[in-house]
Amino acid sequence: MKKSTKTKEMNAADTLCAFYSINSTHLNKGRIFRADYLAVIEEDLDSLLEAVRLYYQIRESYHYCPRIICVDSENRLSRLLVDSVGDHNARLCKELGVWAGNILITPRLHTTADYVKAVADIVVDKKVIICLSRRYSGIFSATQDFVSPWLNVRYAVDKSFSVSESCHWYNARVIGHCAVMLQEIAALHQTFKENGGRSMRYWPKPLRADVISAHKLLRRRYHLLYPENIWQKTADFFRRCYYYHEIMRNRENIIASRNKALARFKQWLGRNDLVGPEEIKDIRPKNEDSAKKTFWHYHGNQTL
Repeated sequence: MKKSTKTKEMNAADTLCAFYSINSTHLNKGRIFRADYLAVIEEDLDSLLEAVRLYYQIRESYHYCPRIICVDSENRLSRLLVDSVGDHNARLCKELGVWAGNILITPRLHTTADYVKAVADIVVDKKVIICLSRRYSGIFSATQDFVSPWLNVRYAVDKSFSVSESCHWYNARVIGHCAVMLQEIAALHQTFKENGGRSMRYWPKPLRADVISAHKLLRRRYHLLYPENIWQKTADFFRRCYYYHEIMRNRENIIASRNKALARFKQWLGRNDLVGPEEIKDIRPKNEDSAKKTFWHYHGNQTL
């Protein structure tokens, strides 16, 4: 019965994610959008790795380095993971070879509208690619359309096929058999209901019966982000305590899993001739010719 219930919850989460998400728009006929900035909003490592990948691919294609904006976001769940999302992401960018002068960190922010404004203030009339997870892409794009519709933006959205494939140890969302992930997804419908027309545009797709059913199924158990009564608030207090305890108990697993993901990504960069050993330590060049390749450093957003 437990396994069946979890399968239903995962299917419901996939339904909500598919409905409240957007497609990637950063490619045009297979060519990367020529952006001046890349932005990482979440503490999700998948989004950061996508930003770093685009950083090197833009350098390879256009011979300049975009700048990476690390938004120092904060919410109830991110507090359990890192002290500062912006500093954490910036530190990982440096570990992956991004030059420190090409990394920008915003002040600590709390709402999606603030994230959009911070990115818009930095980018102004330049071009930016926002790297997002599938579950958060719809919320951010709807907020951006409402707050800064003039922004010249493209989106790179994580294409994970299912919610269960997005539950990673290195993101700590696997905690409680993906309960941390499901808490975020369960709030998608409620977020648009609460904020549509106020801080974000209304979702353009007409509501379907299966979406409402999926929302109701998840909200019976996962209501940490929008508790509706004193009983839910009490239950959510104990859930937060449980999540905190599990993250602390499994901190070594989380760090080890994150380090493995970073090591695999470094090797991927090396195999694809996007970086050299002088930029990132402990990578193996693809062949002898690539080992001799010079990887120019284009800093300060200057073209070659």
